Amino acid sequence: MYARTHAHFRDMLNRADVALPDGIGLVWAWRFLGFTTSDVTTGEKLERIPGVEFMEDLVQIAAKRGVRIGLIGGFDGLAVKALECLQSAYPGLSGWAEDGPILEGADEAVIDRLDGTFWASLAQKIVKTKTGIVFVGLGAPKQEYFIHRLTEELSVPVVCMSVGGSFAVFAGRLKRAPLFIRSIGFEWFWRLLQEPWRVHRQLQLFRFVLFVLRTKIVPTH
Repeated sequence: MYARTHAHFRDMLNRADVALPDGIGLVWAWRFLGFTTSDVTTGEKLERIPGVEFMEDLVQIAAKRGVRIGLIGGFDGLAVKALECLQSAYPGLSGWAEDGPILEGADEAVIDRLDGTFWASLAQKIVKTKTGIVFVGLGAPKQEYFIHRLTEELSVPVVCMSVGGSFAVFAGRLKRAPLFIRSIGFEWFWRLLQEPWRVHRQLQLFRFVLFVLRTKIVPTH
């Protein structure tokens, strides 16, 4: 919904190497609007892929293959705690973690306030430590803008993934919904109960539903 009114953000999403259907709403809209629901080669249907689970899959692969990871985001040592928990779960995992920069606001101008020294120092750290995967948990859309700016500074290929609140889950500060709640597509509501301050964000869900319904009735193409 943010991308609808912010062209640069929309362009970044469309140019991502991998875009996950993290929300159940995306899967519902995809099917409701009549798009192909299965892969033409495998026959597998489009299903929700939670970002936190995808991140854990990458972490597991990194541990097995000796790929160093980096975690950036949160505050009060959240990223460090998340890394410690991941290293406990996956012996052999190496990496580093640091709090995200304090960024008030949610637009691209917030990221632009970080000076060149910050980006050069961070890029140097990634290259020097031979980090292969960087997870950024700053919340949308800041984390996407952050990754876009970081990749412009990097001189080597690095996998960068925006992970929202995943650090809090791995650190044990945020509990994932029970499997049943996830299976019926209400994990967003479970998180809202734990973080009621997110209610203004969740209002976008209803606007999204109305947008999809309107698109079904009056196609935009």
